[in-house]
Amino acid sequence: MAARIKVSYQEQQELRAVEELLKPVVRSCKVIERCGNGRFKRAYMDLEIPGENVQTSADMPLI
Repeated sequence: MAARIKVSYQEQQELRAVEELLKPVVRSCKVIERCGNGRFKRAYMDLEIPGENVQTSADMPLI
């Protein structure tokens, strides 16, 4: 299963922390250089989640 998530962050170490947590499933991470004058920066992460780790019921824990 594949997924794309958008990460909003202010400091580079925040993005690194998220990357470290998701390291086993991150396929790529694209940082958006220009996001206007907002206070948050953005990055998009493409994830590849193995089929055996996919949640199939609301009673099961996430990954």
